[in-house]
Amino acid sequence: MSVTWKSSFSIGILEIDSQHRELFANLDRLEEALHAGKGGEKIIETFRFLDNYVRRHFRAEEELQQLYSYPHLAMHFAEHMSFITRLSELESRLTSEGPSERLAAHTNSFLTQWLISHVTTLDKQLSGYIDEARTRQWEQWLVSHF
Repeated sequence: MSVTWKSSFSIGILEIDSQHRELFANLDRLEEALHAGKGGEKIIETFRFLDNYVRRHFRAEEELQQLYSYPHLAMHFAEHMSFITRLSELESRLTSEGPSERLAAHTNSFLTQWLISHVTTLDKQLSGYIDEARTRQWEQWLVSHF
């Protein structure tokens, strides 16, 4: 399953979209390695990248949610934690079983499905809320100044 970035994945928040593109690009490289029969080799590099990047990305999203008092912050945070738990489970399999095409394919499938679903549902909802909050702030500023 290809995870090439599409404009329809954009949520309209530059920093978050940039981070999403980086996640998509790394998963796309794993997909390419799988097609070349080198997924077992690439999976180690993919986990190294995800270990740090995902946590930073989630922290950026959560800080944004706090800034705008997002009412679904707890649910969104729970989704992030669930993902990190699942990622840790997959990484444990890598440690116990070693790198393999099968594990790389399974990991790629899970990550791709999760990322697309998360971005196109929860992150888009967050973006809509922030857009509305910004519009309200702008309208309040206009009323108070004119």
